[in-house]
Amino acid sequence: MALPEARLTGQPGGVMVTRGPCSANAAIAVHTAHQDQTSLLLMIGLVAVADRSRESFQEFDPHAWFGSAAKKDVDS
Repeated sequence: MALPEARLTGQPGGVMVTRGPCSANAAIAVHTAHQDQTSLLLMIGLVAVADRSRESFQEFDPHAWFGSAAKKDVDS
């Protein structure tokens, strides 16, 4: 819903998802926003930094998934 709202209002759309399947579904919106040049902010709840690269539940690499479609990447 954030993508159509961004198109209609001209304001950036906002999406907040959990890791795993929700991120996979959001990838479609990120790709579409990139193709349509629509501003979209995606926030993904990832595993704790201390637990990364340890095969945590539903852990994935957001840089690999979204790197080619997202324009800005911020890690915290």
